[in-house]
Amino acid sequence: IVKLKSECLALPDKVFQRIICKPAPSTLRAASLISKTSRSVIRALTLQRELSDGFQYREVEDGMTTCPTCKGNKTIVRNVDLDDPTNPLDSESLSHGHRAIWSNDNDNDQNQNDQNQDDNSSGSYVLLGFKDEPLRLGEQEIDCTQCGGSGEVTNYIREAIRVDCPKDEAVINLLDQYDEQGRVVFWGGFTETVDRIFDIGVKAGWGVIRLDGRGWYSNIVTSGIKKNLGQACLEAFDNKKDYPKLMFDGQPGAGGVGLNLVASSMECFYSNTFRGEDRSQAIERIHRPGADHIRGCIIYDL
Repeated sequence: IVKLKSECLALPDKVFQRIICKPAPSTLRAASLISKTSRSVIRALTLQRELSDGFQYREVEDGMTTCPTCKGNKTIVRNVDLDDPTNPLDSESLSHGHRAIWSNDNDNDQNQNDQNQDDNSSGSYVLLGFKDEPLRLGEQEIDCTQCGGSGEVTNYIREAIRVDCPKDEAVINLLDQYDEQGRVVFWGGFTETVDRIFDIGVKAGWGVIRLDGRGWYSNIVTSGIKKNLGQACLEAFDNKKDYPKLMFDGQPGAGGVGLNLVASSMECFYSNTFRGEDRSQAIERIHRPGADHIRGCIIYDL
């Protein structure tokens, strides 16, 4: 038989409330530019979600690092056809042990053949079959194709460029609203979003527990001698006597399963991930046995 959660547990009703945050004209212009210039829908959606959270990621150069392909050796070894070593082998030829024949292939024209190899990956050429003669495979040492034989490549790091976001004011208002209760839960879809919420909470005078793909962190809670930090943070969240005002700040994909956060009667989604399951599981962190019927369970969406 199938039983609904509401049939098995006496829990308060979930109340959903949307808080509309009006973007600035500059934000709307940036959103329009993203839509016009993005090469794919998923790229546009990701950039729009970043902008909605008040930032944009960008890759910046951070010196040089050892080439991951050649491990700094400057050369790599590739498989070649000993009967035709100057004609590169594609993955189809290597996997079948016979040279692949592509549409418009021309064995007598090296330039054409090289063009076939390049264009095949983009789907411009059709595989017609394989030659009868098996490949005589050997190895050839060449300059690394990634670093060009230098042994090093440019190292890039991701940094977030923050801009003003009206959601910040909504977070501050919610912290004021729940100041007396002293327990709040916030969720953010990006690492930078989680960091942004953390900074707002600290600036507002709250203790903050952060949980995302980097693990547990808190500006006031430390692990005990026999406890890991996660256990210490969860116990602190239940202990209002020692910690009057404490915010849980998490990423739904990392902290949305298995946690008991019923000390808070509210949770707020600054933003969501692309996975609906992350959101549905995160909502249940305050809607489980121990939830206060008088305070209820309120879920805010910014």
